[in-house]
Amino acid sequence: MRLARFTLLGMLLLFSAITAPLMGQTAPLEEKQKAVVVFDLRLDLLMGSELAKSLKLPEQFAKMAAQQGGNGPDPSTIAGLFGAMSAPENMEAAQSFNGGELPVEFFVKIKFKDAAAATAAMEKLLESDPTAFDRNGKTYYRPKEDGAPENAVVHQFDETTLEFGTDAFVFHPNQKVLTDALTAAWSKMPQNEVVRVAIDMAGASGLLAEAVEAGKESAPPPVAGFLELVDNMKNLRLSVDVSGANLITLRTAGVDSEQAAELQSGLDALLGMAKIGAGEPVKQLKQQDPVLSGMLETVLTSLEAKVDGDEVSVVIPKPAGFDDAVKNFAEKMRSGEQ
Repeated sequence: MRLARFTLLGMLLLFSAITAPLMGQTAPLEEKQKAVVVFDLRLDLLMGSELAKSLKLPEQFAKMAAQQGGNGPDPSTIAGLFGAMSAPENMEAAQSFNGGELPVEFFVKIKFKDAAAATAAMEKLLESDPTAFDRNGKTYYRPKEDGAPENAVVHQFDETTLEFGTDAFVFHPNQKVLTDALTAAWSKMPQNEVVRVAIDMAGASGLLAEAVEAGKESAPPPVAGFLELVDNMKNLRLSVDVSGANLITLRTAGVDSEQAAELQSGLDALLGMAKIGAGEPVKQLKQQDPVLSGMLETVLTSLEAKVDGDEVSVVIPKPAGFDDAVKNFAEKMRSGEQ
């Protein structure tokens, strides 16, 4: 029985030794390597919205594609971008990249509207003749150009998606690369909105502390005072929805309810400054378009920061008739340019 047990153990160890390289195992990420920012941009939702049609954004994207002359993917074929990024250890590291390995880890998945568009984009990338290698049954490419990062790859993630990223993120099992705090913040985000961004403020505290100190030197006193409140935040979540009831929603979790209350007070003061600053331009707009001006005045009046426990929020609502008002204003501007 002992012999059988040792033989079975030996076989398992041998199997592990053989299969580990084939599985492409990646060492666990250090906490400082994990993503502290995650974002999702849904261009398909934006381009399909009445607001985008009013502003003729699809036509603008087509013009951008024509101006590129075939360089890079056609923006009109992209359905969305989803990605995440870690924070550099400090500002110096962020600014000092000059070839070699990037000072941050990241991945970006570019989803195209169909397989043909993804294939065309991949073929365009291959024209630069990157170094190809296989791993786990898939082909990856590493750029050769001078100054290109040594730890970045691109590959076709699925038939409609290309992925760019660093080795640590792209090859990580199941791509579970977010900090636990960022994962929790992202789970609170609404679904199917044009823009979604979440930041683990605690995870990026080192870099943020330097940025705050630099900002306080040049910012006006009221803004500099608000920067002091960055330490009050555990996370920051922003979403934009051009087709829903709210245009912009900003939420943040305070370290505790007391610090959340301080944050709410500071945000309200900052919004008060914004109302004053925007008041005159909105009044001037009234001469050109009293309907749109009236809507913007209503939005400005409604702006306030609210607190509920340790959650602070600022919501910019979408007024009824907003799409039509923007469309009419855009048409006036275009007719005036002709």
